[in-house]
Amino acid sequence: MDKRKHIQSRTKVGLKFTAAERKLLEDLMCLDDNYVQIIRDTPADQPVQFTLDEWDDFGGYIAAEANHAKDKKLGEKLDNLFSKIQEILDTQTEEEPSATLRIHRGEDETAAPADAESRSSTVRSREVRCPDREQKPEGPRLNLTEDATKEVLMTLGKAQVDAMFRRQEEHAVDDSEFLPLVEVMINAFETADIDKAVAEEVWEYAFEVYDRACKEAEPSSTTAENRKLMQRYLLGSRGLKQKPRR
Repeated sequence: MDKRKHIQSRTKVGLKFTAAERKLLEDLMCLDDNYVQIIRDTPADQPVQFTLDEWDDFGGYIAAEANHAKDKKLGEKLDNLFSKIQEILDTQTEEEPSATLRIHRGEDETAAPADAESRSSTVRSREVRCPDREQKPEGPRLNLTEDATKEVLMTLGKAQVDAMFRRQEEHAVDDSEFLPLVEVMINAFETADIDKAVAEEVWEYAFEVYDRACKEAEPSSTTAENRKLMQRYLLGSRGLKQKPRR
């Protein structure tokens, strides 16, 4: 029997953070800017309000930061934050609608709601829900060619690189902490079995962005020097063999 409290779908649940926790969250490199803005807009004496799905996504950012934290104390603080978020997901769940609409070979099929026990607190199924009983035609399907798909992925990767470097400009941390996070993001393109050319293109773009940033700070630096400097902080195959020890 599911002992979690059932709440209406999309209901927001509040969680109050201390001033220190708020500061820690606002300084996280990976945290989505939309979440950061909501935290900043929420008065200090009021709880931050998100839906369960948003708390689930939010907790994923915290877990990623905790997994890559080099400082033990920082890792423990992030673990504590994650535990508070996980407690919300473990004790509350959204009510299922009375019926759901599943698309199967072009035919509508009404199915009973899934058992609440089968829904994980961290991975929620997202079925197509019918807002009313009127049947609506299925929308057009997006069918991209292989080349178009690569172009979309490259654009996405470069946009993520730009976003991370903008974040670095606003809330600068040491390159030894920042660049490994960039590396993790780009490596995801390789581990997801995406065409290697896409990952290579995104990597070259990241080197170019870092080179521009270095030359703004030190105009006399060369592209070769800046590329080598960036590689010093990478922990994977693109890093130099002799990595700095901290």
